[in-house]
Amino acid sequence: MERAKKINQTLLALMLSIGVATADNLYCYDGDTCYLNDEPLRLLGVDTPELPSASGYLAKYFVNDWLATANNIEIVFSGRRGYYGRQLVDIYIDGQNLSKVLIERGYGEVYE
Repeated sequence: MERAKKINQTLLALMLSIGVATADNLYCYDGDTCYLNDEPLRLLGVDTPELPSASGYLAKYFVNDWLATANNIEIVFSGRRGYYGRQLVDIYIDGQNLSKVLIERGYGEVYE
């Protein structure tokens, strides 16, 4: 088990250094904060309501439901970290930018 965890951490470090990853172990805590394994990720360009607000849960469930049914997930790392140390990323689900879809559907607002 410990060896598998070390291999996963090594693979994650490699993906982070390359700048692009696909995601099997991606989970979103809320609409704009996700985790790839244990690595916190922050979506670029969008701000969603915080939990435990009802709209925050709607954003969270929208993202996780979409991830669960996705055929292709791509994470593009900016190489930067945000205020709380999270990797700043763009996530594409079946070719669509997650941040843009969240804004278009009313789950979030533009964040710069």
